[in-house]
Amino acid sequence: TFNGDTATANALDDYEEGTWTPTYIPGGGTISATYDIRIGKYVKVGGLVHASFVLRTDAASGGAGSLFVTGLPFAGAVTSNAFYSGSVGYSANFTTINPQAMHIGSNGTTIVLLGNITSGDANSDLRLAVSTANLSNSTNSNLKFTHKI
Repeated sequence: TFNGDTATANALDDYEEGTWTPTYIPGGGTISATYDIRIGKYVKVGGLVHASFVLRTDAASGGAGSLFVTGLPFAGAVTSNAFYSGSVGYSANFTTINPQAMHIGSNGTTIVLLGNITSGDANSDLRLAVSTANLSNSTNSNLKFTHKI
């Protein structure tokens, strides 16, 4: 509690740190991936979860449609028309579109990766979902680092 406030409702009594395993999944079919870096961490304080992860592959192929990341330790709150967003701190070595942003739907545990198809302003067209066709099948590829979700 803070400043002498002893009300139970105001106590920080729900704190947790942990790890999770991020995994690329496709909108359809199956992805075959060999990960050389796959780290997920989170801090939960009450209803707020700060999650971060790093993914990098040495080989990736298969799947169809949009590219997602799954494995989040908690689902987003169930709220009509709610989306939770995050930034991608760094991404590299995808074939044509690198993930630049992400979102999670209401009650979701799957991250939708968003990219940009224009060569101009990097933020002008972030509504495009990154596709499994953007996965590179080579060593140290498909690197994605995020610091906030």
